[in-house]
Amino acid sequence: MKKFFLILVIGCLLNNIGHAASFTCKYSGGSSKIKISGGTAVETTSAGIVIKYSNAEKTPKGAYNLTGSSKDNRAWFIGAISFLLLGAQMNSAECR
Repeated sequence: MKKFFLILVIGCLLNNIGHAASFTCKYSGGSSKIKISGGTAVETTSAGIVIKYSNAEKTPKGAYNLTGSSKDNRAWFIGAISFLLLGAQMNSAECR
């Protein structure tokens, strides 16, 4: 019985650590495919440019914040309403 609870606890902990998701996001001027794994993400734009994010956080409501971009002044908020942040500009996006 103790082994069962230990395995259950370890499984729950590992499940919370490694979340994975992928999205296709359309925005004014193009589209991107975004893959999130653990605490990082990779975006591939429609022009073939690969952008890495060192910080991918999942909110308690299931949305994602992507920051720490390899391309300056670029970030994402992906949720029920999504935005591509380019410097001070907030561009709406449709992510599925």
